[in-house]
Amino acid sequence: MKVRTHVLILMLISFGGSCLLGTLAFWTYSHYNNKRKELDDATFQILDEGIFSLAKSFTKSVREYITRILEISCQRLNLMMVRILPPKLRRVF
Repeated sequence: MKVRTHVLILMLISFGGSCLLGTLAFWTYSHYNNKRKELDDATFQILDEGIFSLAKSFTKSVREYITRILEISCQRLNLMMVRILPPKLRRVF
């Protein structure tokens, strides 16, 4: 075989490989696009169902509970400080 034949075979193999790679890349991109659209639709469906509103109300109730516990702790601490301090300093609290 001549050098020209080897070069021609290598060029054809390279061209075929690049065509195959381009086809796979296009197929992957279109598949990705379709899956992304499906995920967006599912996300909007979840938002419409109100799951996030339930999460917000749960977060709000936990925040109120913790705030109430802290308020009670501060009140108890104030009562303890009033009992410990001498009468002249009790007026401050």
